[in-house]
Amino acid sequence: MELDPAAGEDQGRMDIVFSPTIPREDIYFCLECKRINVRGKGGIRPYFVEYVRFGMFRFVRGQYSNAVRHGGMLAFVLNGDVTEAIAGVETNIRALYQDLGMAAPAAFQASSIQPADARQRETHHRRLRNPAPFVIHHVFVAGDPNAPALPEPSAASDKNTRKSARRRSQ
Repeated sequence: MELDPAAGEDQGRMDIVFSPTIPREDIYFCLECKRINVRGKGGIRPYFVEYVRFGMFRFVRGQYSNAVRHGGMLAFVLNGDVTEAIAGVETNIRALYQDLGMAAPAAFQASSIQPADARQRETHHRRLRNPAPFVIHHVFVAGDPNAPALPEPSAASDKNTRKSARRRSQ
């Protein structure tokens, strides 16, 4: 999974990719991961807009292959309130539905794979460069709401943490 970029820095790399042994642009599944309802000293920061703009848009705009027909969003709901997180993301989807290539009313639909699981949803899109339907599968996972709030990292310590993580992954 990609570490959080510094303020103003957007890496745009796929977080988790499932692909065949012989890579092809039309056969793989990308899972974009986002944190939601992050607890900090100042309270809870929702990150609903970031989920849509820096997650869903990457699929719809073809940043993650224009040839695939399905993608996934994995939301880590760090305060544990999955219902509120789904509602907050859906509000942002409705506000940006045209940019997302969705038809009104632009709402989450029950998952076609796990329709009884309220933590799983899907959205249907049309991309500009590929007229084939595109489905984003959304999974919302609850974190521990009783976990202590983490201190906000300073810009300097955040950069050092990312550099160390990059060195370890190479």
